[in-house]
Amino acid sequence: DIPATSVIANTASYAYENQDGDSFGEFDTNTALFTITDIAQNPGVVANNTQADSSLGSDDASDTGNVVEVASIGQGGSAQFDNIIWNTGDGVDSFDIEVQPSNNSVSFTTESSFPDGTVFQLLRSDGATPLTDTTGSGTLDTGPIPVPDSSGNCPARFVTDTANNACGIKVVLKATLPPDALGGPFDVTKVATSNTDASVSNAVTDRLTAISENSVDITNDAEADGNGGAPGEGADPAGGPINTNNVAPGNTTTFNLFINNTGARQDSYALAYSDTLSPFEANQLPDGWRVKFFNDGGNGDCSSLGQAISSTALIPKGGSQQVCAEVTAPDDATGGTEVSVYFRALSQTSGAEDIKHDQVVVSSGPAISLTPDQFGQVEPGSAVVYTHQVANTGNVPLTELDLSATPLDDGWSVVLFEDTDGNGEWSADDTRLDDGDFLATDNSVGELLPGEEVTVFARLFAPSEVSLGTVNIKTLEVVAAEGVSDTATDTTTANNTDIIITKRQAPDTDCDGQPDSGSEFDFVFTGFEVAPGDCVAYELVATNQGAATMNKVTISDRTQSFTVYNVATANCMAPTGSCTDEIDAPVDGGTGPIDVNVGSLAAGEKATLIFGLKVRK
Repeated sequence: DIPATSVIANTASYAYENQDGDSFGEFDTNTALFTITDIAQNPGVVANNTQADSSLGSDDASDTGNVVEVASIGQGGSAQFDNIIWNTGDGVDSFDIEVQPSNNSVSFTTESSFPDGTVFQLLRSDGATPLTDTTGSGTLDTGPIPVPDSSGNCPARFVTDTANNACGIKVVLKATLPPDALGGPFDVTKVATSNTDASVSNAVTDRLTAISENSVDITNDAEADGNGGAPGEGADPAGGPINTNNVAPGNTTTFNLFINNTGARQDSYALAYSDTLSPFEANQLPDGWRVKFFNDGGNGDCSSLGQAISSTALIPKGGSQQVCAEVTAPDDATGGTEVSVYFRALSQTSGAEDIKHDQVVVSSGPAISLTPDQFGQVEPGSAVVYTHQVANTGNVPLTELDLSATPLDDGWSVVLFEDTDGNGEWSADDTRLDDGDFLATDNSVGELLPGEEVTVFARLFAPSEVSLGTVNIKTLEVVAAEGVSDTATDTTTANNTDIIITKRQAPDTDCDGQPDSGSEFDFVFTGFEVAPGDCVAYELVATNQGAATMNKVTISDRTQSFTVYNVATANCMAPTGSCTDEIDAPVDGGTGPIDVNVGSLAAGEKATLIFGLKVRK
């Protein structure tokens, strides 16, 4: 045999005769050189499942060596099949690799095709680098695969079958399944074809036996241990609540949850809640109830809260993430009310979910508020009237409501009234409250029901000899027989004007510039909670309680921390008509002062400024 790479010189000789019969020659031609190569003259290929035997799988009609099997993967995961492509010819050859998802391997019958949406990728032996087209045929290929050298060895990156004198290389097929695919087995055919002779090919079947369904389990207070040891472990939402927490009206309670990935691959889960199981209405609770999810604050028991979240991070299979679910009860929640809270963890990729049932019970208890603190001015020898609301903020009725004022110094005096005519403004017809008098309330029996409020007035008189600039702070206190109380202050400055400002507020959740029910009566003195992204409408009323006309009256306010101006709410009314165009305020979404000159206010006249603020997200 002539060794590969040997160079052979070829020179020809020739002779000829002319037409007269004369002979000429011999002559030599030029010398042609050619190199002996090792390209296969008799190509052969086997694609199989072994790194040791190039003969297995040579017959595509047999399943011996022709099937590469992966037992199971998790839902939405990827399977990698290691195929060995053997060069069984007599020289170097490259082999095109084709993936045929729906074809049988010649006469060997595949089980069933991979699900629609499966993505196939051919990779080199490292399982990461994509296969390329090294021959320019337009098809991905193995690259040149040699034959063993004279010692029967193949280069280091190839596998060797010494018995059959063949070199091979690993080609990896990666199949990524769609997230909703389940079942199995699934087959795909991979064909290796010689670049030397396209009629020479061999096939191998890659088989995924099964797809394991992803799963998740929510537990209380501890990670799932696989033996049902954690509260709520396993299927439980149809039964009674796992944990029951008590909460006072307007307060919060926290459930310590663990989201356990019990599936076969890593996953993340969207978090939601509902007060119903069938159907589960995501993020729906009775009016006034709220739930927020947080990471634990670091103590491992949800006693402190970390960052607000709406979904978990990626949780590895067998792992878990602690989640703190904070439930807030409305201020007017009735004692004894039971609210079911179903917590859900849902994979956005595979659809795996779990729902767990917990419960909140509203504790019974009295609570009262007296609002707001007021500020005003009064001329010496005159009176100013402050308006307040007494509200039952608990969940039990309040009785024997006693409103009182602290003693005044230096000639200042005060008289208290209840708004018995219900018009929201003080008049001589309103009932005066002397020492020992209880509020009659709206039902006239002296009982203030949960969520109800009553308007009261404090009419403050300044002595005629008081110096201008003197400040008097008056403290009001309301006490109920149930043992609860609250206070408010009226701060009055002696001045030569009798303008008083009152400020109320109303929720405007859609930021359309109108209180939620579209009524001016939505404005209240009492506080309420506002979610990020929602708005609040404010009403400032300037009233001239003196006898003289006040000129160039200006109403002023400004945006607060974590808020921006909502121009949709802007409105102003003065005795002379609309003053909306006179409002000097930031641009929509801006921050800064809000001012309007309402002109003159005669005795008893009012001007109203309404503006809105949006809470930053």
